[in-house]
Amino acid sequence: MSTKITVVCGSCNYEYVAYTSNQRESFLDCPACEAKMNREMFEKVIDGIIVFEDLHEQFYRRHYSEKPEPYFQVSFESILNQTQKKWLEHKE
Repeated sequence: MSTKITVVCGSCNYEYVAYTSNQRESFLDCPACEAKMNREMFEKVIDGIIVFEDLHEQFYRRHYSEKPEPYFQVSFESILNQTQKKWLEHKE
């Protein structure tokens, strides 16, 4: 399984897609301006991906078990609230 991650670079506002099947350690770094993600935050993203991929693996296993359950595929998207948007606008 590969997880698709949409990233928006905070340095140049470039939006790009990264896939977990890409095993480079820098696969979340911005391809436009080469901004590098902080190591601690990179590890948190990886931890989230592991939980996310495990969730999908569980859906898959339950669907193909002796007592099949419906298969679900879940996607998450982060949406900024108004306070966060104002903070980012002020920062620019």
